[in-house]
Amino acid sequence: YLPVVTLYGYLILLFFYCQFKKDNSIIDTNWGLTFNISNWSVLIYQWAIGVEVPARAILSNCLVLIWGVRLAYHIGARHKVEDYRYVDMRTRWNAIGPNYYYFAAFTYVFMLQGLFSLISNSAALYITIYSLPGDNTLSWLDYAGAAIWLFGFVFEVVGDEQLKYHLKDKTPGKKKFITWGLWRYTRHPNYFGESVLWWGIYLMACSIDLGWVTFYAPLFIGLLIRFVSGVPLLEQKYINNPEFQRTMETTNVFFPWFYREPKDDGSRSTETPANYPQVHDNEQNQPLVSEDAQA
Repeated sequence: YLPVVTLYGYLILLFFYCQFKKDNSIIDTNWGLTFNISNWSVLIYQWAIGVEVPARAILSNCLVLIWGVRLAYHIGARHKVEDYRYVDMRTRWNAIGPNYYYFAAFTYVFMLQGLFSLISNSAALYITIYSLPGDNTLSWLDYAGAAIWLFGFVFEVVGDEQLKYHLKDKTPGKKKFITWGLWRYTRHPNYFGESVLWWGIYLMACSIDLGWVTFYAPLFIGLLIRFVSGVPLLEQKYINNPEFQRTMETTNVFFPWFYREPKDDGSRSTETPANYPQVHDNEQNQPLVSEDAQA
């Protein structure tokens, strides 16, 4: 129960802090940290009672720590005001009543993200809890898992950095949507990379008896990103943008694939009109659990 109690204790405190700041999107910065809170609560307890933490648990937790801290910095460094998605939820819930707002924010934003974090983190937690104490040997599954994690992590970081560079580029006539680098082969390389790296952690869990049962963890976070909280929200926001429509013709939505030549029949402009919403860096790689997504 320690990971659950520690995580939800942290999220309850975070809920009150976010209400004080009137900014529920602060939880996005904490998404990656919630994984580490669960894992490290177990590690610290094991150290405290004198258990020799095995090499596999140390390796897997270091990988999750690197991912979580990097993601927290990536999102938090650019955070200034409440994200538009949370503003929309706040407005809709307050329209029903202040009591409903607090209930909905607590339940759908904070408690539900805690549940999703625990599910997605199951493979890493399994390694931390069930690795044999003092076992400092690593199997080929551990090395293969670490390699897959590294591939996904690098894919995610490179995608984020390429987007950051694109947004800072003020060259006149520059396209609004990035279509070079990894973004030439997938419209969401950062989301794809994040989905991949969790399969690496899962493969490491397979080194332990019955570790394979945690397959639902990387599957869940992959489906969550691809079909619920990541890709669909951004795709829907820009679906009517002519330039984005052209990008949809040339570039795969999620899994990287070869660039396709656009079908140019001359019937529409590929320029982005001034009144269309623009791409913002803080709209990339942010987790979100919305009330509507659970309907």
